[in-house]
Amino acid sequence: MEHSEVERPTKELKAFEKVELKAKETKNVTLALPKEALAYYSEEQQKFVVEDGEYTIFVGKSVQDICLTEKVEIKK
Repeated sequence: MEHSEVERPTKELKAFEKVELKAKETKNVTLALPKEALAYYSEEQQKFVVEDGEYTIFVGKSVQDICLTEKVEIKK
């Protein structure tokens, strides 16, 4: 999230699945990313908080190999 109330890492791992493939094999993988996965703990509010705003979701084999980027909007 670009404009957070608190300092947050540039990228955070929120979902992954280890997939073993044979040479030239492909598999479809589905990962769930519930809104709660975007939360941080607010010391001020003493609870986990999901901020409204635009989040960028990156999908890839690694942080150096991103193959899909999508923006999602979170509203209360």
